Amino acid sequence: MKSKEEIKKLATEQYYGYLGGYNDRQNFIHGYKMAQNDMKKYKKAFDILNCYFDSISDEEKPKVSKQLTKLGLI
Repeated sequence: MKSKEEIKKLATEQYYGYLGGYNDRQNFIHGYKMAQNDMKKYKKAFDILNCYFDSISDEEKPKVSKQLTKLGLI
């Protein structure tokens, strides 16, 4: 999942990266929407994984939890 800082960075890159036909404000908004859509996909994937977390064996749960924490998902 992208953090607020990552979303802002992507939006800023879009803001300065697009020059064809868009004004600066539209570029920022476009980049921000792209980043939000990306974040929604990761949120949905996390919710799916969360449904199955209880079926993971007890010895594997700490490993999975650690990996998700490193990704900033927990």
